[in-house]
Amino acid sequence: MNIYKMTFNIIKEKLLVSRFIRFSIIGTFGYLIDISIFFILIELFDVSAYIGRLFSFFIAATFSWLGNRLFTFSLTKRSRVVREWIDYLYSMIPGAAVNYAIFSSIVYIFDDTRETLFFAFSIGVLVGLAINYNIARNFVFK
Repeated sequence: MNIYKMTFNIIKEKLLVSRFIRFSIIGTFGYLIDISIFFILIELFDVSAYIGRLFSFFIAATFSWLGNRLFTFSLTKRSRVVREWIDYLYSMIPGAAVNYAIFSSIVYIFDDTRETLFFAFSIGVLVGLAINYNIARNFVFK
């Protein structure tokens, strides 16, 4: 095995050991689902940005719960799946509230152009990441 493959395998192994990195990987996919659904709702169905954000968050949070259940916290998952999902969604409320407050504030202060929506959406998600990770780790998947 050459040095590049060995280095890649070591890095890959270290990244997968870190729960925060795994949580972030799932969060990245959740973000892509979230923002895709959000823009589909506002562009194709003419839903308000504020309502679209709430709906897209719910779908992305459900995806993230499943991904975190299977990938990030696979050793600590509960047997009562529906209860765990409800606990996860409930525990994401603080991060979602901060995320939504930042999103809404930016859109309100500036405007609702695509660029502003994308920026507001992304900043809200980043701020909510740290809150949601700590809650998921300490409450849902303890």
